[in-house]
Amino acid sequence: MRDIFKIGALAWGTIFLIIFVVISFCLLVISLFWWLLTNNMIDRSTFLLISFLTSLGVSIIGTVLGTLKNKK
Repeated sequence: MRDIFKIGALAWGTIFLIIFVVISFCLLVISLFWWLLTNNMIDRSTFLLISFLTSLGVSIIGTVLGTLKNKK
């Protein structure tokens, strides 16, 4: 039972990190354009908070949808 939990946590963590990197890159590009257009830079902590929360939401939604799809 512990091995199943470890594998599940490792898989979810890997998926989360992949989503986090993709969202961070997209958010970086958007924030750079915002900075060039308005001369207002996004704070580092705000950037990381938005990236983390968005990645967490996407990975949780994906996990829930994946489990619902398997139960049908």
